[in-house]
Amino acid sequence: MKKDVKFRCSNNVQIAGIIVLGIVIVALFVFLALKSFAPFTGETIDVQGFSEVRTSPDIIGIYYSIETYGDTQAEVTESNTGIVNSLTAYLDELDLDDLTTESFNVRENYGWDDGNREINGYVATHILRLELSKVEKKRIGEAVDAGVSVGANINRISFELSQSLENKLKAEAMELAAEDARIKAEAVAKGFGKRLGKLVSVEVSDWGYYPWKAYDVSQSGEGFVVAEAKKSMEISPGMKTISATVRARFEFK
Repeated sequence: MKKDVKFRCSNNVQIAGIIVLGIVIVALFVFLALKSFAPFTGETIDVQGFSEVRTSPDIIGIYYSIETYGDTQAEVTESNTGIVNSLTAYLDELDLDDLTTESFNVRENYGWDDGNREINGYVATHILRLELSKVEKKRIGEAVDAGVSVGANINRISFELSQSLENKLKAEAMELAAEDARIKAEAVAKGFGKRLGKLVSVEVSDWGYYPWKAYDVSQSGEGFVVAEAKKSMEISPGMKTISATVRARFEFK
C-alpha cells in the first residue's frame, strides 16, 4: 500500500514538472517576440522613390507588310502565303532567318458604287518582323532589298531592346527606386528623431521604352525605300531609358 502512494506521488511530481517547463517555454517565446517587435506608435510615413536606367538598343527590328487582294478569302490567303514564302527563302539565302509573324488577317474589301457601299472582294494583310543584332546593322539594306524584291512593303525599321535586356533593366530600375524610397524615409525619420520601422505597404510602377524609329513609311517606291534604308545604317539610335517608381509606407518607432 505504501508503495502505491509513493508511486502516485512520483507521477504527480513529474506531471507538475512538465507543466512548469511548458509554462517557462511559452513565456520565453512571448518574451522573445515582444523583444523583437518594437511597439507601433501609430505613426507612418509615405515616400516615393524614382529611378531611371539608360542603355543603348541591342537589336534592330525590320517590319514588312504584305497585302494581297482577290475575289475570295482563299485566293488572297494563297497569294499572300506565296509572297511570304518567297521572302523567307530570300532571307534564308542571306543567312537572315529570324523572321516572325506579328499579325495576319483577312477582311472584306469595301468600295463605293453610286453612293452605295459594297464588297469588292477580300484583302489579306500579313505583318512580319525580322530581327537583327546590333552588330548586323550594316545588313539593313540587304534585308530591305529582299522585301522590296518579292513585293513586300517596309513599314518601319526600329532600334529596340531585346526582352531579356529590357527585363534586366526593369529589375535594376525597380531596385534603385526602392532604395531611393528607403533612403528618403530614413532621412525623414531621422529628422523627426525617430527610427524607421517595418515596411507596411508597397506600390510599384514601371515604364518601358519606346523603340526609336529609324525609318517609318508604308507603300513607298522601291528607290525611296532602299535609299532610306541605307541612311538608317548610318544613324546612331542613342540611349533608351527605362523608369520605375516605388511608393512605400513605413512605420516610425
